[in-house]
Amino acid sequence: MTLHPYTFSSNKGIQTRSGVYFYLAIVSVTLSSFLLDLLSHNSTVIEFVNRLNLSNDQLIRYPVSLSSPILLFIFLNFIFNQFLWKLPAVYWLPLVSDQPPDISGLYKGNVHWKRLNSSDPNNQEGESDIKVLIEQTWSDLRVYFYVLGGVRIRYNQETQAQEEIANPHSKDNTSTSMMAFIKPLPGSVNSFVLSYAYERRIGNSSQDEIQKGSSFLFFQDSFFTQKNLRVTGNYYTDYGVEGEIELEYEKSILDYKIENWKEKYPILKGLLGFWRNQT
Repeated sequence: MTLHPYTFSSNKGIQTRSGVYFYLAIVSVTLSSFLLDLLSHNSTVIEFVNRLNLSNDQLIRYPVSLSSPILLFIFLNFIFNQFLWKLPAVYWLPLVSDQPPDISGLYKGNVHWKRLNSSDPNNQEGESDIKVLIEQTWSDLRVYFYVLGGVRIRYNQETQAQEEIANPHSKDNTSTSMMAFIKPLPGSVNSFVLSYAYERRIGNSSQDEIQKGSSFLFFQDSFFTQKNLRVTGNYYTDYGVEGEIELEYEKSILDYKIENWKEKYPILKGLLGFWRNQT
């Protein structure tokens, strides 16, 4: 599933991305001029053009001058969007907005939930193990919320006491974000809250039931200094369930994907092991 755009707000207000696009356009045009000059004076290229009985303008100047700025802009935008946006130095440039926090990664923890509108004493609250996967670039983001299984609390009419019942993992217990907003916590510069709306699809047909809700994850400043990798939060659903979330950062998205690739392609696991032994 592809990522979706998200909004970032600093203490200065909602941040736009136009300043970065301005600098990327300048760099693209500058590099395009340099590339054009390099090709126009390269002896190998000139010899190739002469063999085709074409002029320098026909084969190099016009095509390169028209296409290279666009192609370079697309390439640079991709590189910045995926990697360079995390560099703090970029945000010292004039016209560039504040830097959104990097909250990508795999988190694991648990959630304690309550069913607010249920008259069934056997299904009113419980606790589940969860993992949360956050994929993020400079412009896009998506949150995946997986319920791994847990327990629900049942009231035993005979013993007049509460007891725990296993609540096994279900493939339907996965939700994904549809829109998201990151902003600083009140009175803080380096602590942020991620709020997002999500959907949970039940079933595999065109008649799927779709459940919706919202969630809030709180990242304290100690998280970004790696002194405390714990994250807390809350979630609410449109079917009358709310929960308290406790998470801890486990690994980066890259490490998570490498592990998945090794499980999916055993030969890759062998090659990585061989490379590590050699180095």
